[in-house]
Amino acid sequence: MSRGKEGDSTGTLRARLFAGRNLFAADLNGKSDPYVRFEIGGTRTKFKKKSSTLNPDWYQTKDIPLASLESATLQISVYDHDLIGKDELLGTASVNISSLVPETESFFIVPLEGGIPGVSGLSSMISGVVKSQIPGDDTPHNHGTIAFGLTFHPAKPPAIAKQPKAKHPIVGGQSYELALLVVGAANLNSTDLGSGSDPYCKIEIGSNVFKTKKKSKTSNPIWLKSFSLAPAPLPASLKITVKDHDLIGGNDSVGSAEIPFETLNVGENILLAQLVGGDLGENLGLVAEQVAGAVASNVATEVAKQKGGALAGAVTAQVVGEKSASDALSVQKNYGCVLVALEILER
Repeated sequence: MSRGKEGDSTGTLRARLFAGRNLFAADLNGKSDPYVRFEIGGTRTKFKKKSSTLNPDWYQTKDIPLASLESATLQISVYDHDLIGKDELLGTASVNISSLVPETESFFIVPLEGGIPGVSGLSSMISGVVKSQIPGDDTPHNHGTIAFGLTFHPAKPPAIAKQPKAKHPIVGGQSYELALLVVGAANLNSTDLGSGSDPYCKIEIGSNVFKTKKKSKTSNPIWLKSFSLAPAPLPASLKITVKDHDLIGGNDSVGSAEIPFETLNVGENILLAQLVGGDLGENLGLVAEQVAGAVASNVATEVAKQKGGALAGAVTAQVVGEKSASDALSVQKNYGCVLVALEILER
C-alpha cells in the first residue's frame, strides 16, 4: 500500500456509473438533463450529463482519490442541469463502503431520496395551481434509482479500459456461454398489506429457469446470486420476473422485464431493467394511491385549463396524464428496477 507525505494511506476508488431510472422531471418538456456527483473523503467527482431523459444510461468510469476505506461513506447526488439559474437536486443517496474487498468490484442499486421536481415558466404556474388544489402534493415521493459499481485499489489502479468503438452483437444459432449475477432491485411495488414485499427474482432463458432466495419485507432487496449457463445457442430474449412470496395462495407478480438478446453484445452487459405490470395483491394502499392519483391528475388538468387556458390544460394533461379511477384496479406505474450483470462468452 502506498503512503502519502504525511503517512496516510493513499488509494483509489474506481467508480463505474451505469444508469438511472424514473428520475424526477425537472423541465417543462417533462424530462430532465441529469448528471451525478459522487462525494467521498472531501473529494467531489462529477459525471457527464445526459440530455432530456428520465432514464439515463451513463456507463462512465471515474477514479476518485481515497485515503482509506475505514468508515468511508459515499454520498450520491443527482442534479438536473440548467442553462439559467441553479441546477436542481433530483435526489440523493449514501452507501457505506468500508466493507469493500480491495481489487474486487461491488455492484450497487440504490433508491434516491429527497429532491424536488423543478419547474419553470408555464410549468411553474401549473405547479402552483396543482399544489393549491391537492393537499400534500408539496413533497412528491422520489421513485428514482441509480446503479453503479465500485472497486477500491490500495495502490495504483490499472488504466481505465476504453469503451470499444465496434459492438460485437449476438449471432443467431451460434453457441454462447452465460454467467450472470442478479444483484438486487429497488423501488419495488409492495403487494402485501404492510410495507414492502417478500421478493425473489426469477430469470428465464429459454427452458432454463433460475431463482434467487426471497428477501423479507423490503422494497429494495439485495440478492447477489450468481448463475451460469453452458454453451448453447441463445433464445430470443432473457426474461426477468420479480415475485412476492406468499405463504397462502399464489405468489403475486411484482413486475417483469424482457431483454432481447439481439440488443446485447458479447462480453459484459450491465442491465438496469425497468419492471412493468405486476399485481396489486393485498396492497389496498396502492389501490387508494392510484385512485387518488387518477382523480388528482384530472383535477389538475381541469384547474390548469380554467386558470391558464387551453395551453396550460394541454401541458398539464401531457405531464400528469388523463386517467379514470377504474384504472387503479390494475398496476398503472411500476417504478421497480432490477440490476443484473451478464457476461456473454463465445464458444
